[in-house]
Amino acid sequence: MMDPTGQTYQADVANALRTAAWWTLGTAALCRCRITAVAQSCVLPWAAWWIGSFDTYYH
Repeated sequence: MMDPTGQTYQADVANALRTAAWWTLGTAALCRCRITAVAQSCVLPWAAWWIGSFDTYYH
C-alpha cells in the first residue's frame, strides 16, 4: 500500500543524504580525518543517487 501523503519521501531522503554528505565531509575535513572525508564523499552521494533511482509509484 502506498501512502499518498508520502509522495516526496523518496526525494526527501535523497536530499537528506546529499546534505549529510556535505556536512560530514566538511566536519571530517575540519577535523583532519581524511579517510572519513573521502569515504563520506564517495558513499553518501552514491546512496542518494541509488535511492533516487528507485522505480516507485510516484516516480
